[in-house]
Amino acid sequence: MDLGVVGDVRALLEELNRLIDAEGIGATLCGRFQGWVEAVRKADADGKIPTQPLWESSAVPIHPLRLAREVDAFMDRDDDIVVAMAGTLKSGWG
Repeated sequence: MDLGVVGDVRALLEELNRLIDAEGIGATLCGRFQGWVEAVRKADADGKIPTQPLWESSAVPIHPLRLAREVDAFMDRDDDIVVAMAGTLKSGWG
C-alpha cells in the first residue's frame, strides 16, 4: 500500500531546527555528518561537469537541464529550489 504525504517542507525544517537548538545538539550533528555533507557537495560538483554543455546549450528543442536552469535563473532567489525528475516509463501500451 502506498500513501502520499503532502506537507510544508519549510515548516518541517523550521521545527527540526527549533528542536535541534532546544536540545543543543547542533555542533554534534554538524560533526557527525560533516563527511557525508562533503561527499554530497563533491558529488554535486562532479555531476555538473559532464552535463554543463547540456544546460548551457542554445539548441532547439531545449534540453530539460537548460529549462531547469532557466527556471532557476528566472526565480532569482537564494532560497529557491528547482526539482526535476526524469526517467523511462515502461508500459504495456503499443
